[in-house]
Amino acid sequence: MKHPYEKFILVELISLGAAIPFAIFALIKGYTIVVIICLFLLATSLICDSLVQWNLYQSLSSHVIKQAGRALLLAIFAIFFLFQL
Repeated sequence: MKHPYEKFILVELISLGAAIPFAIFALIKGYTIVVIICLFLLATSLICDSLVQWNLYQSLSSHVIKQAGRALLLAIFAIFFLFQL
């Protein structure tokens, strides 16, 4: 039997797994756009994690609020860096 929120978990793992090579590539080459892509991937991972936690517990626990806040801050910084290019 599949987990009811398997798609969210899969997107979370894929975005987190894709962020690692992007981060390594950004550290080696120093491309700013790759850093921005990495930040958006991390924000996506945090958003999916908070959605899974929210749907599992059917309430806004402190973990959900913290994860959503972290994702929002990462997305804001990524958008700010994108406009600074």
